[in-house]
Amino acid sequence: MNRQAARTAPFQCRPRTAGHFLVKRVTHAGTIRFQDRLPFLANALKEHHVGLAESDDGIRSLYLGPVLLGRIDEATMMVYG
Repeated sequence: MNRQAARTAPFQCRPRTAGHFLVKRVTHAGTIRFQDRLPFLANALKEHHVGLAESDDGIRSLYLGPVLLGRIDEATMMVYG
């Protein structure tokens, strides 16, 4: 009884890779590999692709599809949002 779901996602989870996005895959531990570090995002994002866009000097905006999840400070690797 394996049937495909009739529903479709309201948006694609994989961000557009147009120029300014850096696409990262969230690990099994809920982290991403970024600048030789592993900032923790969330366990709920495991195996999803997120997009990082440079917004301010040293600050990256974190997106899941079109949804802004928060911001990452590159100096401290702290996630805000």
